[in-house]
Amino acid sequence: MSHASVMRQWRTQLWRVLPVVLIISGGASASAQPKKRPNLDKKVIQYLAFEKLPTPTQSLIVSAIDSFDNRKNRQSIDTLMTLLAGEGIYKPRRSLRAWSHQWLALNYFSVLDSAARAEEYVKLSIKDDVEIWREYADSRMQPGLREIYQEYWDELQQNFDKKRHSWRLAVGTISRLDYSYRSRFLEVLAGFGAPVVVDLQDQKFRIKQVLLYTRIQRMRRSIERITAGLYFEPSFLAEKDTTNNKLRITGAVGVGVVIAYPYKSGWEIGGSVEGARLLFEKSVELTFSQTKEIGNSTLSYGNFEFYVRKWF
Repeated sequence: MSHASVMRQWRTQLWRVLPVVLIISGGASASAQPKKRPNLDKKVIQYLAFEKLPTPTQSLIVSAIDSFDNRKNRQSIDTLMTLLAGEGIYKPRRSLRAWSHQWLALNYFSVLDSAARAEEYVKLSIKDDVEIWREYADSRMQPGLREIYQEYWDELQQNFDKKRHSWRLAVGTISRLDYSYRSRFLEVLAGFGAPVVVDLQDQKFRIKQVLLYTRIQRMRRSIERITAGLYFEPSFLAEKDTTNNKLRITGAVGVGVVIAYPYKSGWEIGGSVEGARLLFEKSVELTFSQTKEIGNSTLSYGNFEFYVRKWF
């Protein structure tokens, strides 16, 4: 075989293999290329769960920020609107909606005479998630826009503070229903309840005692934040004395801690643990969770409850 024939064969094979080599090398370089991350604080990236978002959604976030940084506010606004209009797997969760509304406010505040429009998006962002202001406000936010956020937040807290009456339903070792009134510093509750006893033999719940109580409670509430407080509870326990078949009423006092999580709507969930409840006489039937007789008195401890409350 001549040298020219060999060279022709080599050239033919090279042209067949070359496209495959180019495709493989191009794919390898593309996969090695680092994914572009948004120009945001690490805490905000975690808040958005950015790495778990679909790739097109990630690209829109990056594009919206880049447009804002390059003073292309209208383009950034259009991109954010596309984010909010997503459907299916691209439908934004609460955190992404709150962030998008925050950045719409950022853009509109940057556009001349758009402060009123920016305020609309401030309200929407806090409506989506109140933490967007307290925890995830962007450092690029202008002072004037920060004032709008703070004013609206203060208004929310003041409106919640004006709700001074509530009904509360609690379940636990002592189940309760009570009404409360909150003054500036203290909250006073009054209601009734009953220790619930589980009869393991009959597999039934039994109620043999009725509790009438007043609770004085001190706690400082902040919307959608876990807050704690203390309470003091004087009460009367009515129970049937099986020795003479008469109703017996005994005084008691209890102290404990309470933890609450209030929503801006006025709903609140929480729970409490009673450190100690002293019954001033020996109980005919010790139906609390943990009890101990001390002289002529009965000490119970470890009572707990979970509750739901509505403020109005």
